[in-house]
Amino acid sequence: MFATIHNRHESLPPRALWSHFRTLHIRDVSASRKAAIVVPDALLMALPEMSHLTKITIRLNSVVPNLCFFALSQLPLLSSLEIYQIRLDSEVNFARMTLPALEALSLRIGGFFGVSRPANVDLAQEAQNIMRFLWTVAQKLHFLTISGDILPPAFSEIHWPRLISLAITEHLPPTHIPLSALVGQMPSLEKLELRYTPDLARKQYSPFRVIRPGETVPSQVLQRLSVLSLSNVHIDDPILQALPQNLKKLNLFAAWDVLDYQRLAPPPLTLHLWAGWVTSFPNLTALSMTIGPPSPAAVLIEAIASAAPNVLDLEFRHTIYDNSDDRLLTIDFIDPGFFTALRKFHQLDRFCIFIDYLRIHMNPGPPGHAAYRLFVEVPTLQTVVYKFSGYVSPPQSQMTCVWGREMLARPAPPRVIMIRDPPRPIYSNIEHSD
Repeated sequence: MFATIHNRHESLPPRALWSHFRTLHIRDVSASRKAAIVVPDALLMALPEMSHLTKITIRLNSVVPNLCFFALSQLPLLSSLEIYQIRLDSEVNFARMTLPALEALSLRIGGFFGVSRPANVDLAQEAQNIMRFLWTVAQKLHFLTISGDILPPAFSEIHWPRLISLAITEHLPPTHIPLSALVGQMPSLEKLELRYTPDLARKQYSPFRVIRPGETVPSQVLQRLSVLSLSNVHIDDPILQALPQNLKKLNLFAAWDVLDYQRLAPPPLTLHLWAGWVTSFPNLTALSMTIGPPSPAAVLIEAIASAAPNVLDLEFRHTIYDNSDDRLLTIDFIDPGFFTALRKFHQLDRFCIFIDYLRIHMNPGPPGHAAYRLFVEVPTLQTVVYKFSGYVSPPQSQMTCVWGREMLARPAPPRVIMIRDPPRPIYSNIEHSD
């Protein structure tokens, strides 16, 4: 009952409960009420007596204090530490920090209200602190997530003997590190995620190059991967031609965290990409990808099924900015070849369609009739998911609709489509960066 707690005000929970805590969330602002919450030193000083804590998340609008790291070092069972909205540019002593049980570490600039950072962060001091912190925990970590914004330039000097999963999020690192150097000292790496998003502040827009011209493709490391996630990667990036055949899960995203009407464009991950892959992916069981407009077509699905026939979980994300005819292509399924293509997968179990509108309230409502038809047409399907989001809408407004195959036991639902057509904003033509 008391395994997970959040700090709520200056007072501490009863001491008799401390031994029951397993997860603690520390934050200095309420996400729901946007009200300030005081984080007293007394809470940090009490952490060593909460000796059964295994996970802590921290979200502070100020510098993470040295006292906090001292307290964390007293927790013998702490296996997961997540710090969001991170700011680490004060004097911090990591010399006596051991964290003997730590396996998962997340250091991210993102928080409840976005990814912006104060202008007065001492970036040089912060880079030194983060480098010392990573040196301290590198020998024991299995999972690391870190914002590219705070990735130290000397990151490639660290040896990570046990690291299984590396995820770099938010924005490109200020100092480019070649991929061969980035993962060169990770002999146990199985999962790699490079989830870069456009950075409006630094005017860095997608698509991005993971491997730049003249750089070495780390084929030996890539061949060990079972999971690979890339966001906003350039269609001509050599990494797309070096994908390991033994991949089990592949994610090709077009994530964003800026609202810039001049950049309303996903990367052109369409048929041309799959046609260029002469190799097959017999072990691939999960594929999710953002594709260019207008929407997933039968010819694209057939190309994917030919290369990866054993996919069980398939997700497409595409973008529709207005109420054009494309709006309902993956809801009314005007092209019957769509179902023929889906049946080419041997055992497709879950199918998800994720549609981004300009605003969330442009969505058509739960398309139960579409899910019903998918179950009828594709006998192996067990789950159908529709997700709707808005480019200029808050992330928490995302709408998810899920149906199971048991819906076939009931009559087919009627086609009910809600038409909403808000005024379109005026924005310039999209500029493609190389």
